[in-house]
Amino acid sequence: MISDAAALYDFCSRRGVRIVKSLRDQAYGLRDFVIADPDGNRIDIGQLLSG
Repeated sequence: MISDAAALYDFCSRRGVRIVKSLRDQAYGLRDFVIADPDGNRIDIGQLLSG
């Protein structure tokens, strides 16, 4: 969980990190995306949305 998923997503995109699932807002109150490390391990990143 992080405080600014959009900023980290932009940073990862610019650095050529492999994006598995694009940034999106979920109905259950998270903004999230998924990246893969160099070994192919999946890393889910999320931000709580207010409201």
